[in-house]
Amino acid sequence: MQAQTFQYLIDWTAQFHAHLADCLEDGLQEQQDPRAKWLMEYLVDHERTMAREVKGFKDQADEKALKTWLYEHLTETLPPDAKERNLPFGTMGFDDISKEIFDVHNQVIEVWRSMSGKGAIPEARELSQNIFELEEHETLRLADQISSSREM
Repeated sequence: MQAQTFQYLIDWTAQFHAHLADCLEDGLQEQQDPRAKWLMEYLVDHERTMAREVKGFKDQADEKALKTWLYEHLTETLPPDAKERNLPFGTMGFDDISKEIFDVHNQVIEVWRSMSGKGAIPEARELSQNIFELEEHETLRLADQISSSREM
């Protein structure tokens, strides 16, 4: 276990979203279900946007906040890295893709919820609270979009 900073967690989160987008994009050619393919295309765009937005927090953050050490060991807190999951999105159905996406998003939300009150300085607490709110808001928005598409 290695102690990390908020900057590390921001980088990890942005890379997680980017890699999830890559995994979804890799499965597009194989996907035969039109609804699942639409969902995957939508999610690729969503995950790339999330990666950019999370990186944006890092670009605008107070340097002290970025260099603040985390109190928890992230190896115990972070969800499994998407790079190790090898999810077969190309052969998964609409509901299975949705379930997997919400599972990982909820895990990322929980990490940021946990960190939001634990920064040693106010700038770090504010930064983590803002990223937590972004992750939570975007996951709720994603749930609305997916729910609406199920009804079509």
